[in-house]
Amino acid sequence: MRHWAIDGAIKLHVVFDPIACRTPCFAVTPSRVNDLTAAKRFPIAPGARDVFDKGSSCFAFWAGLAAAGCQVVTRLKANTPVRVTRTRRRRKAAPHILKDQIGYRPTRLAASRKNPFDRPIRVVTVALSTGRVLRLASNDLTSPATAIADLYKSRWPVELFFKGVKQNLRPHHVIGESRNAVTLQGIAALIAHLLVRLAQLRGQSELATQALFRLASHTSLQRRPLQDLLKPPPQAPPRNPLTRASARA
Repeated sequence: MRHWAIDGAIKLHVVFDPIACRTPCFAVTPSRVNDLTAAKRFPIAPGARDVFDKGSSCFAFWAGLAAAGCQVVTRLKANTPVRVTRTRRRRKAAPHILKDQIGYRPTRLAASRKNPFDRPIRVVTVALSTGRVLRLASNDLTSPATAIADLYKSRWPVELFFKGVKQNLRPHHVIGESRNAVTLQGIAALIAHLLVRLAQLRGQSELATQALFRLASHTSLQRRPLQDLLKPPPQAPPRNPLTRASARA
């Protein structure tokens, strides 16, 4: 794939809905393409809550989301300066919230470039159970600091989704080498993930997603009701040795 991916590696960018457990849109790019480049091409859902990592932290990107009425929660880089204008009171019931501040970014990001996002931002400093400290930023100035921390925590299903894709859909082996072939294979993999997820919800199965993928690969050509497929097979009644002995007599 070196004719379109320089180092022969590709990257999958997804917009993930943790509530519905689905991907509304995705993109396939060479591995050297920045996450922000793909994020700017995704459609904006007005009024949504967008949570992303510091790799997509760009205040021009923020300005477009804020103009559509979106709430943004992300992690600030270590060298991101913020001019604090007000400090909010922290709740005693949330000791993991170290700081809750409101401030502004510099009006100019460089000598010849003006900051496109001139609104105040919220900076929440959170201490994890591991001792790590995160600086979270948001344009939501009214919600509790714990709500902003919980929103950023909701990013974790994205990591679990990628882990499930690697384990169950096996994208390491690509069938075609062209960009169109790789994209079609990604579409087929995401459709398979959606179908298994729908079967899991419709059948109200308690099986794990990985177990469902294994079950689907072995029973894909069998015509059986979904309810019977997701339930464990019925156990045969135990044999009574007295009955066998009387039958022989």
